[in-house]
Amino acid sequence: MRMAIAQLRVHWTLADNLSGVLHALAQAANAGAQLCLCGELALPGYHRQIAQQAEPHRIAQALHAVAQACVRHGIACAVGAPAWPADGGRPFNSHHLFNDAGALLARTDKDGLTFVETLFFQPGQGRPVVPLLGLRCATVLCREVEEAALLHEQLPPGSADLVLWPSLARCGTLEPLAAELAQHSGAHWVQCNAPNAPNTPDEDALGGSVVIAPDGRVLLQLPADEAGLAVFDLGATQCRWLPQQALAQA
Repeated sequence: MRMAIAQLRVHWTLADNLSGVLHALAQAANAGAQLCLCGELALPGYHRQIAQQAEPHRIAQALHAVAQACVRHGIACAVGAPAWPADGGRPFNSHHLFNDAGALLARTDKDGLTFVETLFFQPGQGRPVVPLLGLRCATVLCREVEEAALLHEQLPPGSADLVLWPSLARCGTLEPLAAELAQHSGAHWVQCNAPNAPNTPDEDALGGSVVIAPDGRVLLQLPADEAGLAVFDLGATQCRWLPQQALAQA
């Protein structure tokens, strides 16, 4: 499988974040990628103003735009955006997986919430594993990797081939945990780690997304503190890196 990691800057507004995701999908498809992984809460942005950006109807419109882009460019996409339970209540911090026909294959609702996240989100349950492009795919969100016992139960050896890992964390802090989980699950783990944090604009050592082999080795690591798109064949040790500035000019 040829994949893309959209390590895009996090903006304060849904409109700016959606624009970046749509540009990334077009560039990824042009580079031959079959699946583009976008970050945790990539659409509204992971920041303290999320309540203003994450209005249900606006999120629905943005997800529809992503689905349409998948159809237009013939590419699958995994992207972060809140989701609301059918019976109302607080939203989930969710990641949505669309195939190249724009159909929603799976939605993973984050269980391992930070304290700050619990002020807006409610925890999810379960971890779907779905077929995509001949691989069994699952999603683990950011610090859920700290819940090793639960993930060992949800993703036993041989249950998944590819685990998508959207994050916002300092480079290297969670990689050893993900490496152990990759070894246990026998799957490739592909991270999309945001290169900036709007709440703490001076923070560095972000980004640096990694691709981890089923034996726990880091196959690829993207630049730290830089935004762009990486296109690679799953299992390879090299990628094509397109800086985000080039994406904006596409």
